[in-house]
Amino acid sequence: MSESSRRTLAAAAPAIRSRYAAALQRFVELNQKTAERSRQTPADVARAVEHCLFTANPKPRHEIGMEVATGSIASRVLPASVIDLVYSRLLRTGSVKQVRTT
Repeated sequence: MSESSRRTLAAAAPAIRSRYAAALQRFVELNQKTAERSRQTPADVARAVEHCLFTANPKPRHEIGMEVATGSIASRVLPASVIDLVYSRLLRTGSVKQVRTT
């Protein structure tokens, strides 16, 4: 686990730490594997930054890399509950609980 992940967990309340530590560890592992497999290069990112800097009206967000584009498409065509289910299985967190925001 990265140092920043350790600091985040250390700063969390014990109940939060016990509930989310395993999921955070799994997320960090999956993120590292994705980064290692990615075909995205620093030059790809540099081109996107250059485009934003020299475009009169740049978009607020840019999708760089196949992984991001795939996730973006999935979030547009699948309901949030399906996306949540996929993440819960990837992170092995068990059931996804709905949280009311209103």
